[in-house]
Amino acid sequence: MDVRRRAGASGQPDTHSGSEGPSEGRLRPTVESSETQSVGDGAMTDGRTDKCSDCVGESEAMCDVRSGNTSNVDESTAARSENTPNEGAGGTADSPNPTSRSAQSDAHRGPFVAALDVGTTSVRCVVLDRRLEVRGVCRRPVQLLYPVPEHVEIDPDQLFEAVCEVIKGAVADAGLTLQQVTTMGISTQRSSFTTWSRDTGRCYHNVVCWSDRRASGLVKAWNASLMFRVPAHVCWLLHKVTGNPRFQAVSVLRLMNAQVTMRLLWCMQNIPVLREDIGRGRALFGTLETFLLYRLTAGRLHVSDRTNAAATGFFDPYLMQWSGYPRFLFGVAPPSMLPEVVSTTYDFGSTAPEVLGAPLKIGCVIGDQSASLFGAECWQRGDVAVTLGTGSFMDVNTGDRPHTSVRGFYPAVAWELGEEVVFMAEGAAGDTAASVLWGRRIGLYDAVEDTAALAESVPDAGGVRFVPAFSGIAAPVNDFKAAAGFIGISAESSRAHLTRAILQAIAFRLRQLYDSMRAECAFPLRHIRVSGGVARNDALCQMAADVLGVRLERPRDVETSVRGVAMLAGLAAGVWRDRSELEPLRQTERVFEPDPSRGAALRAEMAEWERALQRFGEWYPDDVK
Repeated sequence: MDVRRRAGASGQPDTHSGSEGPSEGRLRPTVESSETQSVGDGAMTDGRTDKCSDCVGESEAMCDVRSGNTSNVDESTAARSENTPNEGAGGTADSPNPTSRSAQSDAHRGPFVAALDVGTTSVRCVVLDRRLEVRGVCRRPVQLLYPVPEHVEIDPDQLFEAVCEVIKGAVADAGLTLQQVTTMGISTQRSSFTTWSRDTGRCYHNVVCWSDRRASGLVKAWNASLMFRVPAHVCWLLHKVTGNPRFQAVSVLRLMNAQVTMRLLWCMQNIPVLREDIGRGRALFGTLETFLLYRLTAGRLHVSDRTNAAATGFFDPYLMQWSGYPRFLFGVAPPSMLPEVVSTTYDFGSTAPEVLGAPLKIGCVIGDQSASLFGAECWQRGDVAVTLGTGSFMDVNTGDRPHTSVRGFYPAVAWELGEEVVFMAEGAAGDTAASVLWGRRIGLYDAVEDTAALAESVPDAGGVRFVPAFSGIAAPVNDFKAAAGFIGISAESSRAHLTRAILQAIAFRLRQLYDSMRAECAFPLRHIRVSGGVARNDALCQMAADVLGVRLERPRDVETSVRGVAMLAGLAAGVWRDRSELEPLRQTERVFEPDPSRGAALRAEMAEWERALQRFGEWYPDDVK
């Protein structure tokens, strides 16, 4: 039996309301909800707005996040809000933060660091003390907007309002004032962007999310064009002559929607006032960290840090500067609209006093996956951080030089701290949480928390294989025409077999990434530390350890992006002298040791799963994403 599905489980709902197209002003699209949109920030919430009465004057309890753990909400609570935009398999706890209450009476635990984490579906701020213990938390949902099919947006004004609310709310929840917070670090989702007027500060359009697919036609056309293919062939020849791996990497390069390049080009082509102001040098561009810094400093700063710039598609991580190639080839991103690129721990100064009511020093700005790598304390070359959230991200510390890949891994900047510049290679497998949530939606289980016990109730998947390709299959397969679905279902197949097949598929994709990383890296891969909301699934983590044949460490706090940005901001501000003071603060909640016999059995099942992957490959005439 072969069941294939192309449902909108890649972050997009199956239907969209509203028909508003691009305009010269701000877009005001219809709002739609999607259950998969709640997973990208590691924790899946139950759809409630986490009110902090100290900052918004509401009568509700202060931010109900306990000890920084935002991934333990009861699944039945989530199920009650099936149609809310923040629905999923985890979320906030149901009691106020007990630790934060004590901050009012033991201020000697300072200095305090604020960590602002801007995710796809929520914005949160966490105040931590010198021991990295949570003192206060505030969280707000982010409403994703779907004005027309394939468009995924965020209202920039609402986003900035939420950012200001959570900063003030977390500080109040800690029983502190802004003046008592030493510094703040900012971690953001990457590749989401907007543009705005240099004169008025007003945005020309909503934030275009990283998951937006409006530029699919441009991506397809450019990937097939001679202007794009000829340079690739030239680079292939240059690689044959010189042996330079950079030429080989360019020869296999392909454009994708996840990169900013084509989505920005779409905006330039379809929003006349933006195009006109770019010609006059009056338009500014920024990914989320740039936009937020501009607003937080009342227009003083128009900068991007290198970890976020490296994810745009038009930044050269080898030269550490904006690349002129996309501008020459596509006519996109002229220098007049691009921000200055600075270090992760650049001297950003403080927020404008009128924005938050008092100035707050900004000590660090960093992309979310880079923050997770640092927060997992993957500080040595070969250390590996795996984040299981909306997708599965495998980030490898590659030391002091960018990694050149021919298998689809992205060379990125990990962080900059003083004179130290660290790079990472990133591989991503999409649809991790989307697959788990889809399984619940079709009735395989009532609660996502049930998946571990259900999967472990059978010794294997009973011949059932699942291909998690709602948005195609990324590296190292790189087949964006693949279909998603089950194969191998028999009359004896049960819900447990299908559930186990879903979890196995996630583990198998990790094995593909790991094998390809090992083949490309000229150094051994070391510690593997796992984080993210889906990492709370013990059965999945054990399967991953078994099929990889390596031990996996899961920290007590799986929200490592918050921890990482707080560490970097604190190091830059002198809260900690160096990383040696941070090492004793890492707490491992559980270690998953590989079992050789289970690993051998899983690898045999993986061989069959790879056959299923071939069967489902190249299914659609066009890229899914």
